[in-house]
Amino acid sequence: MKILAENHFLTDQNGAVTIDMAVLTAGAIGLSVVIFNSIGDGLYELGGEIRLKLSGYIDYAVNYFDSNDDSVTGNGANVEYSNDPGSDGEAGYIHVEDRAGSVSYVEFTEPSGDMSEADAFSYDITQFDDSEQNVSSDSNPDVVIHGTNNESLYSAEDQPVGTDGNWTTNTIPLEEGYWYNDSGNLATQEEIDAVMSDVASTEIRAEQNTSTTSSGSNTEEVGMDNVGFVVEP
Repeated sequence: MKILAENHFLTDQNGAVTIDMAVLTAGAIGLSVVIFNSIGDGLYELGGEIRLKLSGYIDYAVNYFDSNDDSVTGNGANVEYSNDPGSDGEAGYIHVEDRAGSVSYVEFTEPSGDMSEADAFSYDITQFDDSEQNVSSDSNPDVVIHGTNNESLYSAEDQPVGTDGNWTTNTIPLEEGYWYNDSGNLATQEEIDAVMSDVASTEIRAEQNTSTTSSGSNTEEVGMDNVGFVVEP
């Protein structure tokens, strides 16, 4: 009789047994949501750190944009936060719309402050169409780092951009030969270190195509992700 009673309890779908299972299932689901929310941001940052390590650098002060960020503004471009997958496959990146033919930048006020320990500036970028990058012939830099000392650094080399939604990681060493100063000369290491000792903001060029896009539109769309300063391991 005892065995029959136990079998009946295990297979019974009525009354207290069903209620118990519903409560247990709901509790398990709720616990899973709480756990994911507590570790989600860490997982996003871990994905970005793995990407950096594969490129020979590790995170020092990088903004992964895993949540809406009001430290980003468009200087001549329309900027908004997107919750779609970014360069690391995780949700969050900066979506930019630039009017073709006008030089525009996206300004990042974070990370800022003392970045003197950093070895390079790094960012991910893509165009969301298949138009070719054709801005290499002008004199406007791809990256500008502003210091609180009213001096700035301007990237000396053209940086590639992924097309059709394919992301490219650009990492620019904070060394002589890679940056110009305000006078248009190659910055000395002393000038680079002076700016990096107290960074006010950085700007990344939004305009990558000075003509119309392949679809015939006068607006190009650009994505930016994982922006900040990195160090060599």
